[in-house]
Amino acid sequence: MIDLTIVEKSKILCIDDEEPILRILRRSLQKNYEVLTANNGIEGISLYDANPDLTVVTTDMNMPGLSGLDVLTHIANRYRGVSTLLIASCQPDEIEKARRLGADYISKPFELELVKEMVKAAYIKNLRTK
Repeated sequence: MIDLTIVEKSKILCIDDEEPILRILRRSLQKNYEVLTANNGIEGISLYDANPDLTVVTTDMNMPGLSGLDVLTHIANRYRGVSTLLIASCQPDEIEKARRLGADYISKPFELELVKEMVKAAYIKNLRTK
């Protein structure tokens, strides 16, 4: 059983260029997590680098500036025990590249309950690898 007092203190980062998606993610996850949001890959990487206590990062694939693969590559090159989740509509080769970088994948449009379950699973995976 996971201690929810620990989960509630966990910090996650959601990156997506669609503000409505960020609002939905923030609202649905903020009960159990401190949720940071970024509107593009550049801002997301900046927040990632500035928050060493992040446990989970979700990212879209197609965004202005840096893509989700760019974000995932940045995280993989600076690994510090952060679990990643790609939430996007992508081609199979992009999904495979993301998985090789350690990310799990959810297709858009997504079911909110699935996102919540996968974020929790990523958090638990993160706990077990520390």
